[in-house]
Amino acid sequence: MCHRFTPLVGDEVDRVMDYLQAVRQALAEGACLEAGAPRLFPAGSVPWEALDCFPGSPCEVVVAEDGVLKKQETIWGVAVEWRRGLVFNARLESALRGEGLWREAMETGRCLVPVRAFYETRNVEPPSDQPSLALDASGSAGKGNRKPQYRFTSPADEALLLAGLVVEGNRLTVVTTEPNALMAPIHNRMPLVLSTQEAWTWLEGVPEARALLADRAQVDLAVQELPAPDKTKRGRAVSGPGADQLSLF
Repeated sequence: MCHRFTPLVGDEVDRVMDYLQAVRQALAEGACLEAGAPRLFPAGSVPWEALDCFPGSPCEVVVAEDGVLKKQETIWGVAVEWRRGLVFNARLESALRGEGLWREAMETGRCLVPVRAFYETRNVEPPSDQPSLALDASGSAGKGNRKPQYRFTSPADEALLLAGLVVEGNRLTVVTTEPNALMAPIHNRMPLVLSTQEAWTWLEGVPEARALLADRAQVDLAVQELPAPDKTKRGRAVSGPGADQLSLF
């Protein structure tokens, strides 16, 4: 699940942090503030995909210290002795139980990962009467040996806030939960996508409140099916068992 995402640029992260601080102030005062996140800058001369993060990439996250938001540099993925490759996702269910790697992280390492988009590779077979065709480089339908990949964004072109955990001081994992109706036909997990108010529940809420975030039924996402490449620009395979095995931790 979620082995690739497009991070926000620096100014966008600042705007998200400013808005989240305003949300916190409104909540403290019992006021009402629009729940959406700030709109994103339009694409410039450099395609956003050129900035994409993969496991092993540096990634800027947002943490809260005494109610004040700060940026923190991390590396996406945790190296463990008992598994090949990096563990780059954490199941919310395991994290809430404080299992293994996530025990200390759930106490002191909760963070937000502000992104423009995240990607999923299909690991659920589509209904037989609704085939999903990925196009190869020539524009022809694939041979069936590559799984379609999907890009998820905000329908309103707003920042998406993913729940994350910082482990071992600077290693990031993205938290996942059960899929909603949109995601279920594509993948059996999805990132824990948070509204601006839920972001504060994740960062500062009590464990019982954080457990309620598991239900993502109301999360609205725009989805685009993409050609499924054999390899990423970095030469790592992005489809097949290897990518999904680590994501199911």
